[in-house]
Amino acid sequence: MKHVAAICAITLVACHVEFKKAPTIDDPAASMNAENTVRFDIQPDPNEPVQIAAKDVTVEPDGISLKFKFGSVVLTKSAADPPEIEPDNFQVRLYSRDAAGTLQLVRQSDAEPLMMVMRMRTLSAETPRIAFELARVARLYNVTSACERGCDVTAAIDVGHGKEARSAPAELHLMTGTGIIAMSKQGDDPCRWLAPEEASAVAGKRMKYAAPGSGDCTMEPETGSVPTFYYTVFEQPTRFNAQAMRTDAETLTLGDKSVWVPSTAMLWAVRGRRMLGLRMGPVGAPPAPTPALQGTAESIARKIIGKM
Repeated sequence: MKHVAAICAITLVACHVEFKKAPTIDDPAASMNAENTVRFDIQPDPNEPVQIAAKDVTVEPDGISLKFKFGSVVLTKSAADPPEIEPDNFQVRLYSRDAAGTLQLVRQSDAEPLMMVMRMRTLSAETPRIAFELARVARLYNVTSACERGCDVTAAIDVGHGKEARSAPAELHLMTGTGIIAMSKQGDDPCRWLAPEEASAVAGKRMKYAAPGSGDCTMEPETGSVPTFYYTVFEQPTRFNAQAMRTDAETLTLGDKSVWVPSTAMLWAVRGRRMLGLRMGPVGAPPAPTPALQGTAESIARKIIGKM
């Protein structure tokens, strides 16, 4: 199978990738054009007085910052009271999750006034829906590292009288290049899929989580640096097709569908409605895709997939 000539590093450098035909799988939430550039949807929170939605939002790393490029943003009035709402001050907000799964605000973009971009300013029973385009890119500074292994993002607007409305949180993973609607139950440990004892049995040395209880599922040896790997389990398949169509993707027999991508040292597997993304090596350029590295990845993946 033809190998990709350029290796995409986690340092956010994009590379050109050729594609081949592959079996499809329902892939509703996100796709990625280049390594660490994420495309996803902002979806509404049904409990908010104004529903905020946007299709194909692109997140592009810019050094240690993130740029959010929106197309059309749609606001829909969902509450009868108050009868009229004049939305203003659009923001993008980034959150981390604590050990209990509670969202903790990390950063928010500068507010963009909507009076200059909305031709119709008032949401009402007569005009319950307004679409508009933002005048500028929303930027969040010094947050790239926070999103490499997972963060949550919402859009927010002021709705008057000191109140606001937010979208449903979207979960972004720069390291695996995915953006999906956050579906994890509050309090679930995202690293519950692999015990240190299981990883130790595969690696042949004592393994540990690098930051236990943080939601960062990076595992490393208690001594030394090899093997180091990171994984995440998504509550729905997303981006599997894009990986299966890479020219160097090697089909595996794990789960329902699975592939190994040597150029990124990543293993992707789907079982039922969940998907595993497993990246071998520390943050930075992927390690050499040796048969031994692939064998270790497959052994680790079997342990996780068995619980998915």
